[in-house]
Amino acid sequence: MPWSQNKQSLKKSTWMIPCLMLFLLAVSVLGEEWGTVNEIRPFGRRTGHSIVKLSDDRVVMFGGEDANADLFNDLHVFNSEKWSLVTTEDGVLPPERKDHEAWVADDIMYIFGGSGHENGEDPEEETLFNDLWGYDPDLNKWEEIPLTDPKPVPRKNCAVAVSDDGETVVLTGGQAPEGTPGTLFPNYDLDETWAYNLKENTFEEKEKIPHPLYDHRMFRYKGYYYVLKVFPGGTKMFKLNEADLKWEILELEGEVPDFALTETAVKLPNTGMFKSAKASEAAAGAFVIGGLAYHGTAGFEPIADVWFFDFGTETWTKKEDLPFALMDAASYYDAQNHQIKVYGGIKGDSTYNDDVLVYQLPETFVDETAEQPETFGLCQNFPNPFNPVTTITYTVSDNGWVSLRISDIQGRTLKTLVSQNQKPGIYQKAFDGTDLPSGIYFCRLDTDPGSKTIKLMLIK
Repeated sequence: MPWSQNKQSLKKSTWMIPCLMLFLLAVSVLGEEWGTVNEIRPFGRRTGHSIVKLSDDRVVMFGGEDANADLFNDLHVFNSEKWSLVTTEDGVLPPERKDHEAWVADDIMYIFGGSGHENGEDPEEETLFNDLWGYDPDLNKWEEIPLTDPKPVPRKNCAVAVSDDGETVVLTGGQAPEGTPGTLFPNYDLDETWAYNLKENTFEEKEKIPHPLYDHRMFRYKGYYYVLKVFPGGTKMFKLNEADLKWEILELEGEVPDFALTETAVKLPNTGMFKSAKASEAAAGAFVIGGLAYHGTAGFEPIADVWFFDFGTETWTKKEDLPFALMDAASYYDAQNHQIKVYGGIKGDSTYNDDVLVYQLPETFVDETAEQPETFGLCQNFPNPFNPVTTITYTVSDNGWVSLRISDIQGRTLKTLVSQNQKPGIYQKAFDGTDLPSGIYFCRLDTDPGSKTIKLMLIK
Protein backbone atom coordinates (compact mmCIF):
# COMPACT_ATOMS: atom_id res chain seq x y z
CA MET A 1 0.00 0.00 0.00
CA PRO A 2 1.46 3.44 -0.95
CA TRP A 3 2.60 5.51 1.98
CA SER A 4 0.08 8.26 1.25
CA GLN A 5 -2.76 5.76 1.73
CA ASN A 6 -1.36 4.74 5.12
CA LYS A 7 -1.44 8.39 6.09
CA GLN A 8 -5.05 8.75 5.00
CA SER A 9 -6.01 5.91 7.28
CA LEU A 10 -4.43 7.71 10.24
CA LYS A 11 -6.48 10.85 9.97
CA LYS A 12 -9.28 12.36 7.95
CA SER A 13 -9.85 16.06 7.42
CA THR A 14 -13.24 17.66 7.19
CA TRP A 15 -13.17 20.65 4.90
CA MET A 16 -15.47 23.61 5.41
CA ILE A 17 -16.48 26.20 2.83
CA PRO A 18 -13.26 27.71 1.48
CA CYS A 19 -13.78 30.95 3.39
CA LEU A 20 -10.22 32.16 3.22
CA MET A 21 -10.56 32.25 -0.55
CA LEU A 22 -13.62 34.47 -0.67
CA PHE A 23 -11.84 37.71 0.06
CA LEU A 24 -9.49 37.01 -2.88
CA LEU A 25 -12.19 37.03 -5.54
CA ALA A 26 -11.32 40.61 -6.39
CA VAL A 27 -8.44 42.83 -5.30
CA SER A 28 -8.07 46.61 -5.42
CA VAL A 29 -4.83 48.16 -6.67
CA LEU A 30 -4.21 50.38 -3.67
CA GLY A 31 -1.80 49.91 -0.81
CA GLU A 32 0.61 47.36 -2.33
CA GLU A 33 4.22 47.79 -1.25
CA TRP A 34 7.38 45.90 -0.36
CA GLY A 35 9.01 45.93 3.04
CA THR A 36 10.95 43.70 5.40
CA VAL A 37 10.10 41.92 8.62
CA ASN A 38 12.34 40.81 11.46
CA GLU A 39 12.10 37.11 12.21
CA ILE A 40 14.36 34.97 14.35
CA ARG A 41 15.53 32.21 12.03
CA PRO A 42 17.66 29.24 13.06
CA PHE A 43 18.81 28.93 9.44
CA GLY A 44 21.11 31.26 7.54
CA ARG A 45 20.99 32.77 4.08
CA ARG A 46 20.06 30.20 1.47
CA THR A 47 19.08 29.51 -2.07
CA GLY A 48 17.48 26.55 -3.81
CA HIS A 49 15.38 25.67 -0.74
CA SER A 50 11.67 24.81 -0.73
CA ILE A 51 8.77 26.23 1.27
CA VAL A 52 5.28 24.74 1.53
CA LYS A 53 2.25 25.56 3.62
CA LEU A 54 0.07 23.06 5.49
CA SER A 55 -3.68 23.33 5.99
CA ASP A 56 -3.27 24.57 9.59
CA ASP A 57 -1.06 27.49 8.38
CA ARG A 58 2.22 25.90 9.51
CA VAL A 59 4.99 26.68 7.04
CA VAL A 60 7.68 24.08 6.33
CA MET A 61 11.09 24.82 4.79
CA PHE A 62 13.54 22.15 3.62
CA GLY A 63 17.11 22.04 2.35
CA GLY A 64 18.95 24.50 0.16
CA GLU A 65 22.49 25.82 -0.21
CA ASP A 66 24.27 28.64 1.63
CA ALA A 67 26.88 31.16 0.49
CA ASN A 68 29.67 28.66 1.29
CA ALA A 69 28.14 26.13 -1.13
CA ASP A 70 27.19 23.90 1.80
CA LEU A 71 24.07 21.82 1.17
CA PHE A 72 21.39 21.09 3.77
CA ASN A 73 18.67 18.55 4.51
CA ASP A 74 17.37 20.21 7.65
CA LEU A 75 13.71 20.96 8.27
CA HIS A 76 12.31 24.15 9.79
CA VAL A 77 8.71 24.89 10.74
CA PHE A 78 7.17 28.34 11.16
CA ASN A 79 4.38 28.40 13.73
CA SER A 80 3.20 30.98 16.26
CA GLU A 81 5.31 33.72 14.67
CA LYS A 82 8.64 31.90 14.97
CA TRP A 83 10.81 29.38 13.12
CA SER A 84 11.92 26.19 14.82
CA LEU A 85 14.42 23.55 13.76
CA VAL A 86 12.71 20.16 13.70
CA THR A 87 14.66 17.01 14.53
CA THR A 88 13.06 13.70 13.60
CA GLU A 89 13.06 11.04 16.32
CA ASP A 90 14.42 8.26 14.09
CA GLY A 91 17.04 10.48 12.45
CA VAL A 92 15.97 9.49 8.92
CA LEU A 93 16.42 12.36 6.45
CA PRO A 94 16.56 12.77 2.67
CA PRO A 95 20.04 13.43 1.23
CA GLU A 96 21.18 17.06 1.25
CA ARG A 97 19.99 18.95 -1.81
CA LYS A 98 18.87 22.14 -3.53
CA ASP A 99 16.73 23.01 -6.56
CA HIS A 100 14.20 20.28 -5.75
CA GLU A 101 10.41 20.52 -5.95
CA ALA A 102 7.99 20.28 -3.04
CA TRP A 103 4.22 20.04 -2.68
CA VAL A 104 1.54 19.15 -0.12
CA ALA A 105 -1.20 16.52 -0.40
CA ASP A 106 -3.29 15.30 2.55
CA ASP A 107 -1.01 17.37 4.80
CA ILE A 108 2.05 15.37 3.77
CA MET A 109 5.00 17.37 2.44
CA TYR A 110 6.58 15.68 -0.58
CA ILE A 111 9.93 16.49 -2.17
CA PHE A 112 11.23 15.22 -5.51
CA GLY A 113 14.52 15.51 -7.37
CA GLY A 114 17.05 18.28 -6.97
CA SER A 115 20.80 18.64 -6.98
CA GLY A 116 23.31 17.49 -4.36
CA HIS A 117 26.09 15.00 -3.87
CA GLU A 118 26.24 11.54 -2.40
CA ASN A 119 27.93 10.82 0.94
CA GLY A 120 31.69 10.80 0.55
CA GLU A 121 31.50 12.30 -2.92
CA ASP A 122 33.56 15.30 -3.98
CA PRO A 123 31.39 18.35 -3.17
CA GLU A 124 32.34 19.76 -6.57
CA GLU A 125 30.66 16.80 -8.26
CA GLU A 126 26.96 17.34 -8.92
CA THR A 127 24.50 14.52 -8.42
CA LEU A 128 20.91 14.87 -9.60
CA PHE A 129 18.15 12.99 -7.80
CA ASN A 130 14.88 11.38 -8.86
CA ASP A 131 13.91 10.10 -5.43
CA LEU A 132 10.59 10.86 -3.73
CA TRP A 133 10.25 11.54 0.00
CA GLY A 134 7.28 12.31 2.22
CA TYR A 135 7.32 14.15 5.54
CA ASP A 136 4.44 13.67 8.00
CA PRO A 137 4.44 16.70 10.32
CA ASP A 138 2.10 15.03 12.80
CA LEU A 139 4.28 11.94 13.14
CA ASN A 140 7.47 14.02 12.65
CA LYS A 141 8.80 11.41 10.27
CA TRP A 142 10.44 11.26 6.84
CA GLU A 143 9.97 8.21 4.66
CA GLU A 144 11.37 7.50 1.21
CA ILE A 145 8.68 6.34 -1.19
CA PRO A 146 10.05 3.59 -3.48
CA LEU A 147 9.40 4.22 -7.17
CA THR A 148 9.19 1.72 -10.00
CA ASP A 149 9.80 2.21 -13.69
CA PRO A 150 8.77 4.10 -15.66
CA LYS A 151 9.81 7.19 -13.75
CA PRO A 152 11.47 10.55 -14.54
CA VAL A 153 15.26 10.61 -14.92
CA PRO A 154 17.17 12.51 -12.20
CA ARG A 155 16.64 16.25 -12.61
CA LYS A 156 16.63 19.65 -10.97
CA ASN A 157 14.66 22.87 -11.52
CA CYS A 158 11.45 21.18 -12.68
CA ALA A 159 7.93 22.29 -11.69
CA VAL A 160 4.98 20.53 -10.08
CA ALA A 161 1.28 21.21 -9.52
CA VAL A 162 -1.40 19.17 -7.75
CA SER A 163 -4.71 18.24 -9.38
CA ASP A 164 -8.03 19.43 -8.06
CA ASP A 165 -8.81 16.13 -6.32
CA GLY A 166 -5.36 15.98 -4.73
CA GLU A 167 -4.62 12.59 -6.27
CA THR A 168 -2.40 13.51 -9.21
CA VAL A 169 0.81 15.54 -9.32
CA VAL A 170 1.87 16.92 -12.71
CA LEU A 171 5.63 17.34 -13.18
CA THR A 172 7.11 19.30 -16.07
CA GLY A 173 10.54 20.02 -17.49
CA GLY A 174 13.72 20.53 -15.52
CA GLN A 175 17.40 19.96 -16.25
CA ALA A 176 19.19 16.62 -16.49
CA PRO A 177 22.74 15.49 -17.27
CA GLU A 178 23.58 14.50 -20.82
CA GLY A 179 25.52 11.46 -19.69
CA THR A 180 25.23 8.94 -16.91
CA PRO A 181 23.08 10.20 -13.98
CA GLY A 182 25.27 11.06 -11.01
CA THR A 183 28.21 12.37 -13.03
CA LEU A 184 29.22 15.90 -13.85
CA PHE A 185 28.06 16.76 -17.37
CA PRO A 186 26.59 19.88 -18.93
CA ASN A 187 22.85 20.01 -18.26
CA TYR A 188 20.21 20.05 -20.90
CA ASP A 189 16.63 21.28 -20.65
CA LEU A 190 13.80 18.75 -20.60
CA ASP A 191 10.48 18.82 -22.45
CA GLU A 192 8.90 15.98 -20.48
CA THR A 193 5.51 15.88 -18.77
CA TRP A 194 4.83 13.27 -16.10
CA ALA A 195 1.71 12.48 -14.06
CA TYR A 196 2.27 10.92 -10.64
CA ASN A 197 -0.67 9.07 -9.08
CA LEU A 198 -0.43 9.44 -5.30
CA LYS A 199 -2.75 6.53 -4.52
CA GLU A 200 -1.13 4.04 -6.88
CA ASN A 201 2.40 5.44 -6.45
CA THR A 202 3.05 5.33 -10.20
CA PHE A 203 4.48 7.74 -12.78
CA GLU A 204 3.17 7.93 -16.34
CA GLU A 205 4.75 10.02 -19.10
CA LYS A 206 2.39 12.31 -21.00
CA GLU A 207 2.54 14.60 -24.05
CA LYS A 208 5.81 16.51 -24.34
CA ILE A 209 5.92 20.24 -23.77
CA PRO A 210 6.09 22.30 -27.00
CA HIS A 211 9.40 23.72 -25.75
CA PRO A 212 11.88 22.54 -23.09
CA LEU A 213 11.36 24.21 -19.72
CA TYR A 214 13.34 24.73 -16.54
CA ASP A 215 13.36 27.19 -13.63
CA HIS A 216 9.66 27.70 -14.26
CA ARG A 217 6.60 27.60 -12.00
CA MET A 218 3.23 26.03 -12.67
CA PHE A 219 -0.20 26.47 -11.06
CA ARG A 220 -3.62 24.94 -11.63
CA TYR A 221 -6.67 27.07 -12.35
CA LYS A 222 -10.08 25.94 -13.65
CA GLY A 223 -8.97 22.81 -15.44
CA TYR A 224 -5.62 24.08 -16.70
CA TYR A 225 -2.04 24.03 -15.49
CA TYR A 226 -0.44 27.37 -16.36
CA VAL A 227 3.33 27.57 -16.83
CA LEU A 228 4.44 30.95 -15.53
CA LYS A 229 7.43 31.46 -17.77
CA VAL A 230 7.58 33.96 -20.58
CA PHE A 231 9.93 33.12 -23.41
CA PRO A 232 12.42 35.73 -24.70
CA GLY A 233 10.55 38.34 -26.65
CA GLY A 234 7.44 37.95 -24.48
CA THR A 235 5.37 36.27 -27.16
CA LYS A 236 3.91 33.13 -25.63
CA MET A 237 3.34 30.85 -22.68
CA PHE A 238 2.06 27.29 -22.33
CA LYS A 239 -0.86 25.74 -20.51
CA LEU A 240 -1.79 22.10 -19.98
CA ASN A 241 -5.39 20.87 -20.19
CA GLU A 242 -6.13 18.86 -17.04
CA ALA A 243 -8.77 16.74 -18.78
CA ASP A 244 -6.47 15.11 -21.35
CA LEU A 245 -3.03 16.48 -20.35
CA LYS A 246 -2.55 18.05 -23.77
CA TRP A 247 -0.51 21.22 -24.21
CA GLU A 248 -1.77 24.48 -25.65
CA ILE A 249 0.19 27.54 -26.72
CA LEU A 250 -1.05 30.71 -25.08
CA GLU A 251 -0.48 33.81 -27.22
CA LEU A 252 -0.07 36.83 -24.97
CA GLU A 253 -1.67 40.22 -25.47
CA GLY A 254 -1.02 43.55 -23.81
CA GLU A 255 1.87 44.26 -21.44
CA VAL A 256 4.11 41.26 -20.80
CA PRO A 257 7.20 40.63 -18.66
CA ASP A 258 10.63 40.67 -20.25
CA PHE A 259 12.12 37.90 -18.11
CA ALA A 260 12.70 34.37 -19.26
CA LEU A 261 13.26 32.39 -16.05
CA THR A 262 10.64 32.37 -13.31
CA GLU A 263 12.08 31.03 -10.09
CA THR A 264 9.79 32.53 -7.46
CA ALA A 265 6.02 32.60 -7.88
CA VAL A 266 3.07 32.55 -5.46
CA LYS A 267 -0.53 31.70 -6.20
CA LEU A 268 -3.18 33.45 -4.12
CA PRO A 269 -3.62 31.60 -1.92
CA ASN A 270 -0.88 28.94 -1.76
CA THR A 271 -1.95 25.87 -3.73
CA GLY A 272 -1.18 23.59 -0.80
CA MET A 273 -3.82 25.11 1.45
CA PHE A 274 -7.02 23.79 -0.10
CA LYS A 275 -8.30 20.67 -1.83
CA SER A 276 -11.82 21.41 -3.07
CA ALA A 277 -12.64 22.52 -6.60
CA LYS A 278 -14.36 25.71 -5.54
CA ALA A 279 -11.44 26.67 -3.35
CA SER A 280 -8.80 26.08 -5.98
CA GLU A 281 -10.77 28.00 -8.59
CA ALA A 282 -11.39 31.03 -6.37
CA ALA A 283 -7.77 32.19 -6.57
CA ALA A 284 -7.59 34.72 -9.38
CA GLY A 285 -3.90 34.79 -10.12
CA ALA A 286 -0.27 34.48 -9.10
CA PHE A 287 2.62 36.81 -8.39
CA VAL A 288 5.96 36.27 -10.12
CA ILE A 289 8.83 37.71 -8.10
CA GLY A 290 12.29 38.51 -9.48
CA GLY A 291 14.12 35.99 -11.63
CA LEU A 292 16.44 36.30 -14.59
CA ALA A 293 16.04 38.50 -17.64
CA TYR A 294 17.56 37.48 -20.96
CA HIS A 295 19.61 40.12 -22.74
CA GLY A 296 20.65 38.23 -25.82
CA THR A 297 24.39 38.01 -26.28
CA ALA A 298 24.85 39.86 -22.98
CA GLY A 299 23.43 36.83 -21.20
CA PHE A 300 21.12 36.68 -18.18
CA GLU A 301 20.78 39.17 -15.36
CA PRO A 302 18.86 39.01 -12.03
CA ILE A 303 15.97 41.46 -11.93
CA ALA A 304 13.72 43.12 -9.34
CA ASP A 305 10.54 42.91 -11.43
CA VAL A 306 7.26 41.79 -9.86
CA TRP A 307 4.38 40.79 -12.10
CA PHE A 308 0.87 39.49 -11.52
CA PHE A 309 -0.70 36.96 -13.90
CA ASP A 310 -4.50 36.90 -13.95
CA PHE A 311 -5.69 33.36 -14.71
CA GLY A 312 -9.17 34.53 -15.65
CA THR A 313 -8.11 37.04 -18.30
CA GLU A 314 -4.73 35.41 -19.06
CA THR A 315 -3.01 38.79 -18.87
CA TRP A 316 0.01 40.22 -17.03
CA THR A 317 0.16 43.34 -14.84
CA LYS A 318 3.35 45.02 -13.62
CA LYS A 319 3.58 45.55 -9.85
CA GLU A 320 5.97 47.38 -7.54
CA ASP A 321 9.58 46.19 -7.93
CA LEU A 322 11.50 44.38 -5.23
CA PRO A 323 13.90 46.55 -3.20
CA PHE A 324 16.73 44.82 -5.12
CA ALA A 325 17.25 42.28 -7.89
CA LEU A 326 16.74 38.73 -6.66
CA MET A 327 16.78 35.22 -8.10
CA ASP A 328 16.27 31.69 -6.77
CA ALA A 329 14.36 32.69 -3.63
CA ALA A 330 11.46 30.82 -1.96
CA SER A 331 8.15 32.30 -0.93
CA TYR A 332 4.63 31.63 0.33
CA TYR A 333 1.33 33.40 0.95
CA ASP A 334 0.76 34.38 4.59
CA ALA A 335 -3.03 34.34 4.96
CA GLN A 336 -3.01 35.61 8.55
CA ASN A 337 -1.39 38.91 7.53
CA HIS A 338 -2.49 38.95 3.87
CA GLN A 339 1.13 39.12 2.74
CA ILE A 340 3.62 37.39 0.47
CA LYS A 341 6.86 36.47 2.24
CA VAL A 342 10.12 35.89 0.38
CA TYR A 343 13.14 34.12 1.90
CA GLY A 344 16.72 33.81 0.69
CA GLY A 345 17.87 33.99 -2.90
CA ILE A 346 20.81 35.61 -4.65
CA LYS A 347 20.98 39.36 -5.27
CA GLY A 348 22.14 41.07 -8.43
CA ASP A 349 25.59 41.63 -6.88
CA SER A 350 25.91 37.85 -6.31
CA THR A 351 25.52 38.15 -2.53
CA TYR A 352 22.94 36.10 -0.65
CA ASN A 353 19.78 37.80 0.58
CA ASP A 354 19.46 37.92 4.38
CA ASP A 355 16.20 39.91 4.54
CA VAL A 356 12.71 38.50 4.85
CA LEU A 357 10.91 40.49 2.17
CA VAL A 358 7.22 41.14 2.66
CA TYR A 359 4.75 42.25 0.02
CA GLN A 360 1.70 43.72 1.72
CA LEU A 361 -1.37 42.96 -0.34
CA PRO A 362 -4.06 45.64 -0.50
CA GLU A 363 -7.37 45.84 1.27
CA THR A 364 -9.86 43.68 -0.58
CA PHE A 365 -13.45 43.97 -1.63
CA VAL A 366 -16.05 41.41 -2.64
CA ASP A 367 -17.32 41.09 -6.17
CA GLU A 368 -21.09 40.67 -5.86
CA THR A 369 -21.25 39.64 -9.52
CA ALA A 370 -19.27 36.48 -8.77
CA GLU A 371 -20.88 33.08 -9.13
CA GLN A 372 -23.84 32.84 -6.77
CA PRO A 373 -23.23 30.54 -3.80
CA GLU A 374 -25.43 27.49 -3.46
CA THR A 375 -25.63 27.71 0.34
CA PHE A 376 -25.48 30.45 2.93
CA GLY A 377 -22.35 30.55 5.04
CA LEU A 378 -20.42 32.50 7.65
CA CYS A 379 -16.64 32.40 7.40
CA GLN A 380 -14.19 32.78 10.24
CA ASN A 381 -13.23 36.41 10.63
CA PHE A 382 -9.86 37.50 9.30
CA PRO A 383 -7.57 38.13 11.03
CA ASN A 384 -8.41 36.28 14.23
CA PRO A 385 -7.27 37.11 16.88
CA PHE A 386 -7.53 40.76 15.86
CA ASN A 387 -6.75 44.27 17.11
CA PRO A 388 -8.90 46.25 16.69
CA VAL A 389 -10.41 45.67 13.20
CA THR A 390 -11.30 42.42 11.52
CA THR A 391 -13.22 41.43 8.39
CA ILE A 392 -16.18 39.07 8.34
CA THR A 393 -17.09 37.32 5.08
CA TYR A 394 -20.46 35.66 4.56
CA THR A 395 -22.52 34.24 1.72
CA VAL A 396 -26.21 34.69 0.94
CA SER A 397 -27.92 32.02 -1.19
CA ASP A 398 -31.48 33.41 -1.43
CA ASN A 399 -33.16 36.78 -1.68
CA GLY A 400 -34.32 37.82 1.77
CA TRP A 401 -33.64 39.46 5.09
CA VAL A 402 -30.09 39.18 6.46
CA SER A 403 -28.92 40.01 9.96
CA LEU A 404 -25.29 40.05 11.10
CA ARG A 405 -24.76 40.85 14.79
CA ILE A 406 -21.92 40.94 17.32
CA SER A 407 -22.65 39.81 20.87
CA ASP A 408 -20.71 39.19 24.08
CA ILE A 409 -20.41 35.93 26.00
CA GLN A 410 -23.66 36.74 27.84
CA GLY A 411 -25.50 36.89 24.51
CA ARG A 412 -26.08 40.64 24.61
CA THR A 413 -26.07 42.31 21.18
CA LEU A 414 -23.28 44.87 21.02
CA LYS A 415 -23.33 45.85 17.36
CA THR A 416 -25.55 45.15 14.36
CA LEU A 417 -23.43 45.10 11.23
CA VAL A 418 -26.18 44.16 8.75
CA SER A 419 -29.96 44.33 8.98
CA GLN A 420 -31.53 44.49 5.52
CA ASN A 421 -32.69 42.56 2.46
CA GLN A 422 -29.82 41.24 0.34
CA LYS A 423 -29.47 39.41 -2.96
CA PRO A 424 -27.51 36.15 -3.33
CA GLY A 425 -23.80 36.80 -3.31
CA ILE A 426 -20.63 37.05 -1.25
CA TYR A 427 -20.34 39.95 1.20
CA GLN A 428 -17.86 41.42 3.65
CA LYS A 429 -18.28 43.63 6.68
CA ALA A 430 -15.58 45.18 8.85
CA PHE A 431 -15.95 44.95 12.62
CA ASP A 432 -14.13 47.60 14.66
CA GLY A 433 -13.59 46.64 18.30
CA THR A 434 -11.83 49.86 19.32
CA ASP A 435 -14.39 50.65 22.02
CA LEU A 436 -14.51 47.09 23.40
CA PRO A 437 -12.20 45.39 25.91
CA SER A 438 -10.11 42.35 25.05
CA GLY A 439 -12.08 39.14 25.15
CA ILE A 440 -14.19 36.61 23.29
CA TYR A 441 -17.14 37.76 21.20
CA PHE A 442 -19.60 36.06 18.88
CA CYS A 443 -20.86 36.91 15.40
CA ARG A 444 -24.24 35.50 14.35
CA LEU A 445 -25.58 35.38 10.79
CA ASP A 446 -29.34 34.98 10.39
CA THR A 447 -30.85 34.35 6.94
CA ASP A 448 -34.04 32.71 5.71
CA PRO A 449 -32.30 29.32 5.17
CA GLY A 450 -30.82 29.31 8.68
CA SER A 451 -28.30 30.73 11.16
CA LYS A 452 -24.59 30.36 11.88
CA THR A 453 -22.29 31.67 14.59
CA ILE A 454 -18.52 32.10 14.85
CA LYS A 455 -16.27 33.04 17.76
CA LEU A 456 -14.05 36.13 17.57
CA MET A 457 -11.07 36.97 19.80
CA LEU A 458 -10.11 40.59 20.42
CA ILE A 459 -6.63 41.10 21.89
CA LYS A 460 -5.33 44.56 22.75
